[in-house]
Amino acid sequence: MPRRSAAPRVLAYHALACALLAGCATRGDAAIEAAASGQLAAARQAYDAIGEHDAPTLRAIARIIVELHAQGRDDARSRAAFAQLRSAGTRAGSTLEWLVFEGRTGRVKARALSLLAALGDEAAAGTLRVLARKDDVAMLRLALPYYDVEEQAERLRSLSAHSRAEVRAGAVARLGSASPDADLTLLLRQLARRDPAPSVRAAALSALARQAPTGGPGVLDAFEAALGDGEQSVRMAAARGLHAFDSERAGALLSSLIGGDVSHHAIEAARTVMTAPRVDEPQLSAARGHLHRALLDDDPKLRSQAAVAFSSLPASLRPVARLVEALSAEKVASVRLQLALSIGGAQAPAAEALRKLMAKDGIDAVTAAAALADLGEADARTRLQALGESTSASVRAAAARALIGQLGLAHTSRALLFDRYAKVQLAAAGALLAL
Repeated sequence: MPRRSAAPRVLAYHALACALLAGCATRGDAAIEAAASGQLAAARQAYDAIGEHDAPTLRAIARIIVELHAQGRDDARSRAAFAQLRSAGTRAGSTLEWLVFEGRTGRVKARALSLLAALGDEAAAGTLRVLARKDDVAMLRLALPYYDVEEQAERLRSLSAHSRAEVRAGAVARLGSASPDADLTLLLRQLARRDPAPSVRAAALSALARQAPTGGPGVLDAFEAALGDGEQSVRMAAARGLHAFDSERAGALLSSLIGGDVSHHAIEAARTVMTAPRVDEPQLSAARGHLHRALLDDDPKLRSQAAVAFSSLPASLRPVARLVEALSAEKVASVRLQLALSIGGAQAPAAEALRKLMAKDGIDAVTAAAALADLGEADARTRLQALGESTSASVRAAAARALIGQLGLAHTSRALLFDRYAKVQLAAAGALLAL
């Protein structure tokens, strides 16, 4: 694990601990200092010596673990650390501010600025815009969501012609918030039709939709033209955008998808219809029928997606009897899990399936146990604790998120915070910071 100078952070965390826990003296300092030095075994030993749950010290160690990985040389691990900080939301504010000022590299500082900007920090957003350079793709991707669409409209339009598709897509997405004008509408229409990257064409259609209904008559033509795009994702973006102008035509397109073969996009179309605020009964019936067909498809991925689509509906609209029937016939564990979650653990058939799934090993077992633990089943909590000792680091990481983040068992699950694998440490630390 990375190491760093511990002294400044020890003082800061000690002050925090004393503020939150009167009479704490210096009992957490040894554990915090060891963690800041990258010596997690020593940190665990020092923490255990306290002899009881010390929430401020445990939280301080979690922050240090995330900070150290965020600043490490392993970029994938750094991204994972920032993902944990993102999940923690406003609770990660002080950690992000520290990374901005003390970050080891410009990339670390930029990532911290990006998350602060997402939390509404205008100063962070402004700094990120200043730092962004046209030749630094990673920096641009972080900064683009915070460009001022009016004051920096010309720069955004220029970036819509960038050589990298991810930059073009980001610039185009931001332009969707700009005040509509003829030149902008024309640019977005051209990108929707001509850009070689499907992601950019879809972003341009979404940007046009956000300007509805003031985008002008040419916008409707752009959506209709995109309905014939060779990429299904672009056609779906066109259908969604068309809703802003002509919901009847959009509904007809979605119905044509629903009436065809089962596919990932057709299932998404059915889900879109069933969650739309105003849909006529024939369309609703067709969408429901498509999802029922998807539950019987030969492809387990499509069956699983259909189960997830049903779970996105209000409980009153879920066809429980049909889902139970599918569950009884399903042999693939991952699909059985999604069906049981869609039915709901309070239903006996789903609860029985979840109990059988949690008895196995793997991520699905963690998910099943967590669902039952939410319902107050003591055996499920015990099973989660056992899964936290799995030989698989991925399973231990999933168990850490459930035990700490969902059930709040930070102290009794502290071994996961001090795990030898970074992914487990980060899962535990992130869950603790989000509490």
